[in-house]
This record gives sequence, structure tokens and C-alpha cells, in this order.
Amino acid sequence: MPESGTGTVGSQGGSTASTINGNNFHYDAWNGGSGLGGPSQLSAKYPHTNFRFARNGYPGPDVTVIGRVHPSDPSVYPNSDWPAGYNHGDFKPDGPGSSGFSEFKGQMGAGTFPPDTVYIPYDPSTNTLKLGPYWTYTPFNTDG
Repeated sequence: MPESGTGTVGSQGGSTASTINGNNFHYDAWNGGSGLGGPSQLSAKYPHTNFRFARNGYPGPDVTVIGRVHPSDPSVYPNSDWPAGYNHGDFKPDGPGSSGFSEFKGQMGAGTFPPDTVYIPYDPSTNTLKLGPYWTYTPFNTDG
């Protein structure tokens, strides 16, 4: 099982349906929640990689690559969309009416996450991880 983050645990951020749904996706059996959300799905996609998943309320990215095989390694994951040299990821909703990528770009531009953080999209209507691409951000990136 991957490691959990450290820091001060905060609230779950509200009780709207979208907040509850997001929390259910972000915090599953791997990191203090229940069920099979993003951490379980990402671990299943990259079974030879050790990740640390942030617990609810911890600052920073949701995912950190901490060991074994990097998820970009083509010898183990030949169809991986994870970019080489990127060791963090953040789960964001990606669907009709979702502002996940816009929020990610804003957080990256504000320096909230390390520069080697990728956007990990999920479908908020089904709570399933989308299969790449895991977009990256540069200050001059105007697409998306």
C-alpha cells in the first residue's frame, strides 16, 4: 500500500454533491477514505510504481511518485501517457461543466504545486480515471 501524506488535516470542503463526489474520488481506501477512487485506479494502472497519495486537507499535489518504476518508463508501461521527469500529479474533474483544467492551470501559475506536476483527469459523472493524456503546464501554454 502506498504511503499517506503528512500535514494538518482539514475539512472536506463542504457538502455539495460535487464536493462529496470529488472527495469520494480523491480519498479512497488507499488514503483515509473508502471505496475505489483515484488512488486505487491509478495504482492499478501503474502496478509497478509506488505512489504517495495525499490525505484529505493536506496541501500540495494529490499524487507523488516515490519509488520503483516511474510511470513514464516505456519498458514497463509501453502505452503510458505520463511524461518523463514528472513526479507529481493532481486529480481534477474533466467533463461537461467542469473547471478542472482551468483550476489546474491557475494553481500551477500561482506556484501551488511543484513544476513537475501533471493534470490527472477523471470523469466526475462516473468517478473513473480518464486515460491520459496527463497534461503538463508551462506559463506560456495557452491551449486547454
